[in-house]
Amino acid sequence: MIPQKMISLVSIIYDCDPGIDDAVAILLAIKTKMCKLIAITSVAGNVSSEVGFRNIIKLLYLTGMNLLKERDPPIAEGSPEPLFRKFNPEIGKHIHGMDGLGNTEKLFIDYKIPDKISSEYEAIDLIISTILESKEPITLVATGPLTNIAKALNRDPRIKDNLTNLVIMGGAINTSSNINPVAEFNVYTDPDAAKIVLQSGMPILLVPLDVTKKNSFNKVDIQDLEDSDNAIVKFVRKILSHYMKTTRLHNGLDEDACYMHDALAMAIALNRKLMNTIKSEKFFINVETQEGPTLGQVLADREPVSGPKGYKPIEVCLDLDYQEFKKFFLETILE
Repeated sequence: MIPQKMISLVSIIYDCDPGIDDAVAILLAIKTKMCKLIAITSVAGNVSSEVGFRNIIKLLYLTGMNLLKERDPPIAEGSPEPLFRKFNPEIGKHIHGMDGLGNTEKLFIDYKIPDKISSEYEAIDLIISTILESKEPITLVATGPLTNIAKALNRDPRIKDNLTNLVIMGGAINTSSNINPVAEFNVYTDPDAAKIVLQSGMPILLVPLDVTKKNSFNKVDIQDLEDSDNAIVKFVRKILSHYMKTTRLHNGLDEDACYMHDALAMAIALNRKLMNTIKSEKFFINVETQEGPTLGQVLADREPVSGPKGYKPIEVCLDLDYQEFKKFFLETILE
């Protein structure tokens, strides 16, 4: 084990829509010694922003936090609707369950979580203030629709220059998609926000389906979770079992298996060894925002095309050492 003093902590703001794979990403960030989690915000995506906010609270309680200790990250409920479209809360239920966490509501009864917890912060303001006031490098990880990030950019463009890294899970470049023939769910849900952020000139690493769907977790991969009585491990085992069944049905897989989209993006942001295995290319990105069969399609071009001021190519992760990710995931959850 690496001594704590030798570990370089990554300061993370996490914008998400939990969601099973978002939940696993949160647990990775909280449990690893590589992370300083400094803020968590919800956005409408897999679940409503309100349900996502409550799911964040559930996960904090599960890990021994309760929003009262100084070490706990501030959290905020974010945008309830995409920029210019209506949010459909039904889409994510087919994969993530009625509660977004694999129908695990009963597991949280003994935690006596208050029925209503109001956010002390507004998500957009929390993102902006955390970035602008930080004296250390900040990595923003976004694994849901990019509504909050687009609004933050619009409200205070200075965050573009103060952010060290923005790791985004979203899009599909050269692979089949998961919401229509060409669009990935996060981008499809708010394509207008995705276009703003991906053409913003911020230091972006995009983690698309091209890499997240190259490998999956199956029952063999999580068999090390079977014998533990630890509450976090039992929770992860239960939600992944649900996720594997629904992913198999939704994606036509030959076995119960699941893609760890958001957890992979978080692991990339945290794990320097994993990041060093990335194979990537730079693309100029556009997003289809017109209604029709290609809504939400990410269009990647190696040559510059017409775009807004400051339009730059962004780095797109296309492959990495997935076995290193599995090792990091299991070691962190079981620790």
